[in-house]
Amino acid sequence: IEVQGALVSIAPLTGHILSMVGGRDLERGNQFNRAVQSKVQPGSAFKPLYYSEAISSGVVTPATVLMDSPVVFRNDDGSPYIPLNYLGEWEGRVLARTALKLSMNVPSLRVLDMIGFDAAIDRASRLLGITDPAEIEETFPHKYPLGLGVVTVTPLQMARAYASFPNRGR
Repeated sequence: IEVQGALVSIAPLTGHILSMVGGRDLERGNQFNRAVQSKVQPGSAFKPLYYSEAISSGVVTPATVLMDSPVVFRNDDGSPYIPLNYLGEWEGRVLARTALKLSMNVPSLRVLDMIGFDAAIDRASRLLGITDPAEIEETFPHKYPLGLGVVTVTPLQMARAYASFPNRGR
């Protein structure tokens, strides 16, 4: 089995695709372009999408103090969600900028909790270019694992979302 991958590079000011690799050996029998057709979980790369909503709405600033400690979140259906940090250690009080820089799970989920699922999903779907209400409903669960990137999007969608940051939100 040969390793396959994808890469997308976008010019933020124009939105033009500078480079795109969708896999190896694109030929008549293999027209699958992983950059635009494969849906993968972005994991922690998803966190800046909803942090941007928290910051632009004024709910969080880079200097907001967040707690990195054990917590039980309750999903809309009442089920518990108990997140852990990657190394299983707790830092206590951390600044939002540090939590994002280090991709800390619990403080990030606290940010998600502060802005709410609807605001987070609205911002993320707009950045990703997902406009169909049915696709939004299917893509973004109203459960806390959403905040850790358990959605499925294409590499092109993630490149589009990230291109908006150096372009002041456009």
